Amino acid sequence: MTSGTQVLLVIAQDGGLQGPGWVLADLRCSVTPGQFLNAHPFLKDLRSCEATALLRHSAIKSFPARGVVFLRDDEADGVYGILDGSVMVTIESSGGGDLILRLLGPGQLFGELAVLDGRCRTASAIARSPCSFLFIPRAVFLDVLATHPDVAAAVMSALSDYLRRSTRLILEATFLDVARRLARQLLELSGSSPAGEGLCTTLQVSHIQISQYELACMLGVSREIVNRHLTSWRRAGLVEISRGRIRVLDGQAIAALARETSH
Repeated sequence: MTSGTQVLLVIAQDGGLQGPGWVLADLRCSVTPGQFLNAHPFLKDLRSCEATALLRHSAIKSFPARGVVFLRDDEADGVYGILDGSVMVTIESSGGGDLILRLLGPGQLFGELAVLDGRCRTASAIARSPCSFLFIPRAVFLDVLATHPDVAAAVMSALSDYLRRSTRLILEATFLDVARRLARQLLELSGSSPAGEGLCTTLQVSHIQISQYELACMLGVSREIVNRHLTSWRRAGLVEISRGRIRVLDGQAIAALARETSH
C-alpha cells in the first residue's frame, strides 16, 4: 500500500447493501434467522408462510475470524445475511495490499449484486470475527424478487443508494485530503454521518471497534498516516485510542474537521 491516496474507480458488486442501522460498536449483538427476515428492508414484508419457506430452503453457515466467505472471481451462488459477527468486503490493490470497501455487521445482507447479474464476485468477503450467516441460495433469492415486486423495488432503491455512496467516495478520494476523509469515516462508522450532504454531530456510539490498519485500508493510505492524524487528535482531546478501538470524545470537533476546506 502506498502512502498516498489511491482513487478506486470501482463499484464492487458484492459490497453489501444497507440493512437495519448498524455501527461498529454492535459486534456483540446478534439476530436469529427469523429476526433477520422480519427486520431487513428487502424481506420484512414477506408473509409468515413465505418466510418459513425461504428459511426451509436456506442454510446457516459459520466462519472463524479471518475465514474466507468468498473470494473475488468466485461464482455467485447465493446471498449472505449476517446473524452474528462482522465482515469486511475487500479488493486487492495494485501494490498487493487489501483495500476495504465496506464493513458490515448483524442484520445486513451482502453478495446480492453479483447474484443479480449472474457474474463472478468482484470483491472478497472476509470474516473480521467469528461469524454466522443465513445463506440464501441464488435461485431462492431470485424467486423472491420475481414473485414480489415490492422486494424488487426495495432492492433497486438500495442499489441506487449504493451507487450514490460509491460516487461520493470516489469524489472524496479525489478531492479531499486525508484528514477530512478520516474525520468523515469516523463519523460514518459511529453512525452519525448520513449518506447525504449534511454531517450530523450526534454520535450513535462513541466507541468504534476498528484498528488503525483497517482504517488505513478503507482510506487507501498507510497506517502511519492514519496514526499521525489520530495521535494529533488525541493530543487535542478529540479522540481516545486503544488497541482495536477508537473513542470519539468530541463529535462536534470531528464534524468540523470533516467539513473543513482542503488546501
